Amino acid sequence: MDIEKELRILMLKEDKTIKEVGAALGTTGQNISNKLKRNNLTISTLEDIAKAIGYKVNITFTKI
Repeated sequence: MDIEKELRILMLKEDKTIKEVGAALGTTGQNISNKLKRNNLTISTLEDIAKAIGYKVNITFTKI
């Protein structure tokens, strides 16, 4: 699953709209939507969006 879908699922779970997430981050919902569609978020932006939804990001690297 890609990051955009995962974040949108979390927004639905938490009853948050793109507009609300954008407002929490001091930007527009359209800006957040565009960032999600490009699907190339920085870790910092990903953490900010997750926090606005009520989550934190945990990235784990596992040797293959």
